[in-house]
Amino acid sequence: MKNFVKLVRFEFNRFAPIYATLAVLTALIQLIGVFVTTNVDLCQENGHQNSQKFI
Repeated sequence: MKNFVKLVRFEFNRFAPIYATLAVLTALIQLIGVFVTTNVDLCQENGHQNSQKFI
């Protein structure tokens, strides 16, 4: 059991930077998507369908 815990800890430490990077990238993509979608919706609501400004 002791060796299993050591192996799990080793694998977690090995992949933790990759998981953290993926989590940050996912959060950034989600935030950018929210801002772009909101901006597009506001432009369409205001009647500016042809001049969409992206952040």
